[in-house]
Amino acid sequence: MSEDLAGSKIGRYEVVSEIGRGTAGVVYKAYDSIINRSIAIKAVQRGGIDESEYAQALGRFKREAQIAGRLNHPNVVSIFDFGEHGDVAFMAMEFVEGRTVKDLIGKGEKFTPEQVLVILDALLAALQYAHQKDVVHRDIKPANVLMSAFGTLKLTDFGIARIESADATQGGEMLGTPFYMAPEQIVGKPVDRRADIYSAAVVFYELLTQKKPYRGKNLTELMYAVINTDAEPPSKVDPAWAAFDPVMRKALHKNPERRYQSAAELGQALRRAASGAALGAGVAEAAAPAAREGQGGAPGDPLASVGAVEKRTYYDKDMIFEEGTHGREAFFVVEGLVDIVKQVEGQKVTIACLGPGEVFGEMALLDNTFRMASAQARGVATLAVIEGQILRDRVGRADPIVRALLGRTVSNLRQLTDKVLLLERHGKK
Repeated sequence: MSEDLAGSKIGRYEVVSEIGRGTAGVVYKAYDSIINRSIAIKAVQRGGIDESEYAQALGRFKREAQIAGRLNHPNVVSIFDFGEHGDVAFMAMEFVEGRTVKDLIGKGEKFTPEQVLVILDALLAALQYAHQKDVVHRDIKPANVLMSAFGTLKLTDFGIARIESADATQGGEMLGTPFYMAPEQIVGKPVDRRADIYSAAVVFYELLTQKKPYRGKNLTELMYAVINTDAEPPSKVDPAWAAFDPVMRKALHKNPERRYQSAAELGQALRRAASGAALGAGVAEAAAPAAREGQGGAPGDPLASVGAVEKRTYYDKDMIFEEGTHGREAFFVVEGLVDIVKQVEGQKVTIACLGPGEVFGEMALLDNTFRMASAQARGVATLAVIEGQILRDRVGRADPIVRALLGRTVSNLRQLTDKVLLLERHGKK
């Protein structure tokens, strides 16, 4: 059994305290006295294991350091150093003070779709970046996603990661955590980035529904379920989550060719589904009292029964609103596509294309605010239009439809503002 290294030194690093133990070694909080910062150290001691195991651990640390060293991203834990000190193989990395997503799940915390998306946005951003660098993680799970005390999420543990262009295409081994592994990974077939995307979808499913998509009394039953059965759709847990059903069905498909082909693509699908689920839930809740009181609306048309929604049809290139004009309406895409266009150095640049379920024009919620960009139809588009004054009147009554729209406002504005700032800074054409 390994001795506690707290209070000792590994190279120039002063070991402070143990953080946790796993099959890959013991993780300690340490201090780098040369540059005055806290770090984390993963260590394996030669004592207590045979020489071949120790050599494998050292090789694993070297491989992880080399692979993770290719990555420089705010949502990926940075690797600083690796090597040997006496009878200890070690790897020094960024110290993230906080807890894992697994810890959050273990505490029984329930998450709203918006909160789950915050976690998945960071995870998928890390994966998109890693995949662009040809790195496949192969062990995506809640225990490998850290959340700092400030809410920043970091992907860690590239111990079984592979370079996709090299040995990631090899099969014949089952590495990872079965609950989160793609079917091809379980049977030892070659895996690529789509196995990571599958695993990220399992994390989303578990955070949203509070249960794993596949279960079994033992490892054999679990593996059989992953390979041969379909996951229960999220709407079986909560009908309000029906918008996520087709996304999960595609993301968890047994055939990698029929899954989302990039982490960014899955992220876009999840955000579209969240917009539809939020507005749909708000509309349904708001429509119920109106239906009971016999107020307006055709049967089967919850948008009309709210009494505050108008549907409009726009045709290809029709301008919905122009940049610089006052915002007095919010929009929900029912059918078709809408381009969000920004003037950059005299050029019109499309910075987003919105589809069914997306909300835009939320600045109508604010008085005397100018549009940050223009919106125009791409092909035929049907929109649900909600007057800003009606929305403002309803805020005081905590109307569900207002809450649904406001729930998307912060994230939508953040994403749009970031894109606009990048465009203005770099003059991207």
